Amino acid sequence: MSVFRNLLERVCRDLAKQIVKDGEGATKVVQIKVLGAATEADAFKAAETIAHSNLVKTAIYGEDPNWGRITAAAGRSGAEVDPDRIDLFLTRSLWSFRENGREKQRKNRRPKL
Repeated sequence: MSVFRNLLERVCRDLAKQIVKDGEGATKVVQIKVLGAATEADAFKAAETIAHSNLVKTAIYGEDPNWGRITAAAGRSGAEVDPDRIDLFLTRSLWSFRENGREKQRKNRRPKL
């Protein structure tokens, strides 16, 4: 039964990402991962606050990797945050483009700075 559950979860995650990508006016899709938080609740608080921050959204839309906005959002999230232990990575490991009407993907493109 765990094989079925894993496959079902994979399909559901993929569908959820497609819904976000197809959203009206959506120009970017971002995945936020918080690792090493004191608790799962702290990780969720930090990720949710970062995702909902208008300043972070503006930085992402403008393709301006403003790490200060991201760390500030984590700091005001209510999660236990030690600023001396924050490691922040902004990457664009997979991007897509259209060529002759078909979508293609390239890996390991550096983010536009």
